[in-house]
Amino acid sequence: MGTTESTGPVETPFSRDGESTAALGSRHNDVLGCYLHGLFENETARDAFVDCVFATAGRQRPSKIGGDYSPYDRAATLLVDHCSLDWLEV
Repeated sequence: MGTTESTGPVETPFSRDGESTAALGSRHNDVLGCYLHGLFENETARDAFVDCVFATAGRQRPSKIGGDYSPYDRAATLLVDHCSLDWLEV
């Protein structure tokens, strides 16, 4: 437990209007500092991370499917489409 304070000006990519930015994390160039516990519960953090992964890979992020979007179904589809599972001998 404690208080997080920056030693100088930093970007705070996870903050939203009216939120305290101290515990959300900060960015300097390509370095991101944050607490890991609950990080991906923050939609802004989660989207920023996924967007960065796709941008770094040079790929376009697929849009979310309507209200019944399941990340587990999406992950399963990616595995089936891009991995050979023949060795499982099911």
